[in-house]
Amino acid sequence: MREPDGATQQTSSSAEIDADSAPGISRTQSSWTVRDQAQREGARDFVVEAAKLCHDRHCEDVVLFDLRGLSNLTDYLLIASGTSDRQISAVSHEIADLAAEHHGLVRLGSQRDESTSWVVVDLVDAIVHLFEPATRAHYDLEMMWDDAPRLDWRRQRDAAKPEIVVPVRDVSDLSRG
Repeated sequence: MREPDGATQQTSSSAEIDADSAPGISRTQSSWTVRDQAQREGARDFVVEAAKLCHDRHCEDVVLFDLRGLSNLTDYLLIASGTSDRQISAVSHEIADLAAEHHGLVRLGSQRDESTSWVVVDLVDAIVHLFEPATRAHYDLEMMWDDAPRLDWRRQRDAAKPEIVVPVRDVSDLSRG
């Protein structure tokens, strides 16, 4: 496995490094990856753009958590639901491309569980989970991170759109006609 540019790999045990007292260090697959400040700050821009991409590709219930200071695994967690395997797969590939081509983030891994329709894209500073709705409800990651702040990723024009309310006619009036 190739480490991201500028990262260092250490073979020491986890007891020798305290990730809580060393900002910019995260535990990844029995190695330690050191990230520079620019990469960490770029991760926020990426996850906001990735959330917008999910929304634009018709994913539902897009939620973005800021886990800085709450997790040693990642700084940001993006969760969204897709309506089909094909949609989830396409969005996961677009997210990986967006990370690499526009934000310089290297994908540590991507995992798809065929039986549950759940795709994980791990970019170290950000982890993206794309679910089918039933699988998302079963694992309920939002509950696990309920105390984490949620980031507002919505565009101003999307947030300002009023909800459309359609009045329901009394069907008994139609039968009298």
